[in-house]
Amino acid sequence: MSNDLRSDESVGEGLRRIVVAELDAALASLTGSPRSEQAIHDARRRIKKARAITRLVQGDVKVGAAPRHLRVAARLLAPIRDEEAIALKAEELCSREPHELSGATYRELRHVLKGRRRPRHIAERDQVVERAVRALRPVRQAVSGWHWNAIGADQLVIAIQRTYKQARSAWRQAKQHQDAERFHEWRKALTDLRYALRLVAPRAVALGSQVKALGRLEEWLGDDHDLLMLRRRVVASDAKARDRVRDRRVRVLVKVRQAHLRKKALEKGKTVFDARAKAFGKDLRRMWPAAPEGRQSP
Repeated sequence: MSNDLRSDESVGEGLRRIVVAELDAALASLTGSPRSEQAIHDARRRIKKARAITRLVQGDVKVGAAPRHLRVAARLLAPIRDEEAIALKAEELCSREPHELSGATYRELRHVLKGRRRPRHIAERDQVVERAVRALRPVRQAVSGWHWNAIGADQLVIAIQRTYKQARSAWRQAKQHQDAERFHEWRKALTDLRYALRLVAPRAVALGSQVKALGRLEEWLGDDHDLLMLRRRVVASDAKARDRVRDRRVRVLVKVRQAHLRKKALEKGKTVFDARAKAFGKDLRRMWPAAPEGRQSP
């Protein structure tokens, strides 16, 4: 499935094509059988992509409540994705630091891997998926009727420049405050920016390295988020006295790993977001052949 704008179509037509394709694929994954965790994860990724494009164009195209519906659908599926991510992080921590973990700690980490396929869990998961499908269908029905011709190459560059500015601001906030909430917000802004740049990257070859760098940043910040979820799951507030030593060990290991990931991300962010938004927009106009040089972002 092509995620970029083609030279044989207008910008609006290309954006409509991509959003329609992503929503159709997401619905197919969620309504197909069996509903595997991989299918649900793939659907959520496509929903986030469609939402990023919808948010990108909403200043020029009247999209109504679509961003809210897409956000609802993605959030409904998030706990399912988190279960899988927590399990993977538990496995990774066990294999990464075997000499640091006692047998009891190791068993506790392994415990989070169990029970995810019990009948009750599967039934609850299916109910959540049905709710997500109900949130998606109105958006899919409305997409083709939006006035996509309201956005052209120039408007798209301005929108991408605005998205870059938001991501750059989120990076600076994360660097200043160094807390989980700011890093999570930065990660979301990075996702929007990466999806936006992928639209034009195939015809703006110089953007390829930046898209890859954004992907690495997303991966590191995603790992940071998953470790936070693992810590919250394993370290219970009502732990018995004998468990508190175990929990403290897990907390320390997770904290060390998170510190490493955040340091890497902030250092990489310094290179990715070195340019101010106006300079970035100017470079984008120069690199993307479809973008005119005339109109400038305010």
